[in-house]
Amino acid sequence: MLNPERLRKQLQSMLTPGRYRHSLCVQRRASALARLHGADWFRAGVAGLVHDVCHCMPPEVQLKYLEEHGILLDDFYLRHPQIWHAITGSILLCDEWNVGDKAILRAVRYHTTGREEMTGLEKIVYLADATSEDRDYPGVLELRALADADLNRAMYRSLHRNAMNVVAMGEPVVTEAWEALRYYSAWKD
Repeated sequence: MLNPERLRKQLQSMLTPGRYRHSLCVQRRASALARLHGADWFRAGVAGLVHDVCHCMPPEVQLKYLEEHGILLDDFYLRHPQIWHAITGSILLCDEWNVGDKAILRAVRYHTTGREEMTGLEKIVYLADATSEDRDYPGVLELRALADADLNRAMYRSLHRNAMNVVAMGEPVVTEAWEALRYYSAWKD
């Protein structure tokens, strides 16, 4: 059985104080979104808590860890280490922390990029990360309200915002994120 207190202690040893605080904020937000949308608040909270478990792991350590687990990143992913922590985290949680809940592992895996046809739990964790109380960016209040009301519309809005930010920086958008944006465009305003 998942023990949030044990997970919190393990997590605290792996993250900076700021990243740990963010994880606690995402845990609370994910639980709240789950309650609003009739999902499992406990699983959502656990997934929100551990979503960034590998965020502070150095890229070279993550790359080695992924390679040791048979994950070979393509050229695009190799150029974007900022999204590796989602893949690394889902593997570490399964293999080292004995988190066997596949839905939680997928929510961690896709919390940075999204994907087409996300489950309710995946959407909740993605949006909890984007709208937790520690987030402060233009439009976050509107996105919070939208996530409270409609997960699919909020997914489109968040994916679109993220894609436009990446493009504005002159970077390419990861394929999974483009596919997710295309899929959730059915719910654009």
